[in-house]
Amino acid sequence: MQLFVRNRIEFLIGGAYALGHYTGLSRETKDFDLMLRPNDVPIALDVCRNAGYEAGFAFSHWLAKIWSAHSFIDVIFRAGNGLAEVDDLWFEKAAIATMMEIRVKIVPPEELFGRRPMSWNASDLTGQT
Repeated sequence: MQLFVRNRIEFLIGGAYALGHYTGLSRETKDFDLMLRPNDVPIALDVCRNAGYEAGFAFSHWLAKIWSAHSFIDVIFRAGNGLAEVDDLWFEKAAIATMMEIRVKIVPPEELFGRRPMSWNASDLTGQT
């Protein structure tokens, strides 16, 4: 996040951390989800590679990944079907929070709860399989 802030790349916090922000529920997660506008993704990946991270597109129409030995970040810029891209309205409606002493924006609840549940299963909500 600090790397993106220093390079003026806007992002939103998504996934389990956003869910915890809105519900007060927390759960273990193996990765960290950041949402970016599609046009910002190639720049963000270059910045991360230049800082020594591995970075690339997992699926060119919606998902990139950044990783190091023990850290995984999903960079989401559209829904998995290639529609519903992250846009300015997501940033305008985002909640503000502080995370690791950085002022961040959290994915708006209508995006987190409106689109995401279609791909959830029970273990996503309970942490149990």
